[in-house]
Amino acid sequence: MAKFDTFKPTDTLAALIALQQSEGSQDFQKEKNVTQCIVVLLGREQVAIPIRSIKEIIEVPKVTFLPNVPNYILGICSVRGEIISITDIRLMLGLKLHESKTRKELQKERVILLDGDRFVTGIVVDTVVEVLEIPFEDVESSKNTLTGRLADFSEGIYKEGGRILVVLNVNALLNSNELSQFNF
Repeated sequence: MAKFDTFKPTDTLAALIALQQSEGSQDFQKEKNVTQCIVVLLGREQVAIPIRSIKEIIEVPKVTFLPNVPNYILGICSVRGEIISITDIRLMLGLKLHESKTRKELQKERVILLDGDRFVTGIVVDTVVEVLEIPFEDVESSKNTLTGRLADFSEGIYKEGGRILVVLNVNALLNSNELSQFNF
């Protein structure tokens, strides 16, 4: 488990690459029945996003506003020539946001580029917390635990050391009506 106190996007990419290359990546994950995740903070929720669904983690780019879209769609940006929609998933899921952020907290925000079957999209997260291996057998059903929109996009929950992580179902998120209509 790697903690990120002074976090830079390049650190995350290096950690992702190292984790994916170490011990055979997805074959290793299946063999050991674990999934490697990036733990992020969304509002007040800690969410685990499987690394296999992450294309890249970047600083929040300059975003071009789009008229007549829901408030959770922040706009579009170009990442190395590819046009990508940027979503504030916290707003989309109705999560409680921090009332006011300091400049330092704003600098920790990142965009995670999620790579789906049909398109890539970016989601804004408050901060990246750590890289974590989650054993498949330890992911519990979230039906009786979670409520609201986050429950719709959850693979389950993982309990570790007194905290509860929501494991994100990236395919369900990307195939949702809210995001799939903004496939550029």
